[in-house]
Amino acid sequence: MLRQSLSLLSAAFLLFCSAFSPAQATQEEADFFRHAAEQYILAQFANLPPDEKVVVTAGKVDAGRDFGGTCPGYLTAELAGNAIRENNSVKLVCSDPQNPFTLYVPVKAEKYISAITAARDLNRGTLLSKSDLNSTFIKDERQNSFGITREDLLIGSKLKRDVREGSVFMPEALCVVCKGDRVTLEAHKGGLSLKTTGIAMEDGNLHDSIKVQNERSKKTVIGRVSDHDTVVIDF
Repeated sequence: MLRQSLSLLSAAFLLFCSAFSPAQATQEEADFFRHAAEQYILAQFANLPPDEKVVVTAGKVDAGRDFGGTCPGYLTAELAGNAIRENNSVKLVCSDPQNPFTLYVPVKAEKYISAITAARDLNRGTLLSKSDLNSTFIKDERQNSFGITREDLLIGSKLKRDVREGSVFMPEALCVVCKGDRVTLEAHKGGLSLKTTGIAMEDGNLHDSIKVQNERSKKTVIGRVSDHDTVVIDF
């Protein structure tokens, strides 16, 4: 009889505890709050130019916490900090008087820029063609920001050094006109234009001033690179 009474008391105690123990949030609720935090950060970059994008990734939200639902109609978000950085914390506030709570969600925001990268490992001396290039988005880092982003400036240029697959093309890694190239020399003065041929005495990229030897007169002149095979002299 005593053993039966103890069993009944134990069962009642377990029922009492389960009635007041915190409920488990569903994974769907946790994912909802992660998504809400991500959307808040993305909204801060709504007016990015087409050559930029932001990728956001929210950190883990405790699916074992009792949120009591997704707080429809009462949930607000704000940045827990002064400015958006790569690593952020988004403060979600539920102002529902029946179930108020505050949740901090870590969110990583990575900025990417449009770039042209090497489609494969390219060796020094390669004359670039369209098949050597890959248009993509890469993480916006200082060394990437100085890469050449115009395909027309790359096609026909010659590499002065090896470029690894996935790397951007830095101006110093190539030449639009290279030393020893045979080029067209164009001389402009007023409405007059004269053309002859010359040999580039040094490397140059678009708009660079380089020395060119006139093939006929053997004189060295300084002109401005305007294309892969043209140097312009302005008088």
